[in-house]
Amino acid sequence: KDPHLLEIDKEKAIYWLGKGAKPSKAVGVLFKKKGIKR
Repeated sequence: KDPHLLEIDKEKAIYWLGKGAKPSKAVGVLFKKKGIKR
């Protein structure tokens, strides 16, 4: 695998955000780039 490739499981991210998880600023930026809403 490419060490510079970031894969985000959108379903799991949305699930945990729905449960109240609070991403860091850096993760929030990555989520925004991937179209994941907080």
